[in-house]
Amino acid sequence: MATKRASSPRAERLPTVTGIIGRFKDSGALIHWAWKTGMAGKDLRAARELTVGVLVEQLVEGHLLGTERPLPAATYEQLATAQRCFASFRAWATEHRVELVESQVELTSDAHRFVGRVDAVVRMDGELAVVDWKVANGVYLDHLLQLAAYRLLLWERAKDPVPRRAAIIQIGKDDGIVRPHEWDEETLRTAEQMFLALRAAWDFDKALKPIFKAA
Repeated sequence: MATKRASSPRAERLPTVTGIIGRFKDSGALIHWAWKTGMAGKDLRAARELTVGVLVEQLVEGHLLGTERPLPAATYEQLATAQRCFASFRAWATEHRVELVESQVELTSDAHRFVGRVDAVVRMDGELAVVDWKVANGVYLDHLLQLAAYRLLLWERAKDPVPRRAAIIQIGKDDGIVRPHEWDEETLRTAEQMFLALRAAWDFDKALKPIFKAA
């Protein structure tokens, strides 16, 4: 009689950086935005359509990653504003001698069991920095936590010197104004500890949630 082959254990599906942060994210700002949009008589879906900020985001991404592509159809005023805002970003990038080192790197943390995709590692003022860009009307804690988590992934890979700085390129949703925000290594280390606490909370949440679903 033929023996039955044992099935291989199913690979564990690890949580992502954004999934961990999003699970415990303060949604107050998002709720307030939705309320303001609704009170203004605007449709939430329409509010997410093409804005100057989205245009500038594509220009910034293309510049940082060297992947320029045609912009979507927009009004003359939108394109003109986007180009002015992008010019201010290029001036900042030139001032700080921003050069791309690597981009869109997918990494897995075996030590802490999570995955993430690092948007960009650049050389800035001669030092390595992990960088991301966001179309947003403000910079929030989850943005910093995301960069800190990326740095943890880079630490574990230990291929090159790990970035000691981080920067979020904030792009205004409507006005397209570019506002870079930078953090030093001391701040990143604190943010890393907070992210790891959220990673632990993810496992507790996963274990306890079924109890209440079954009740």
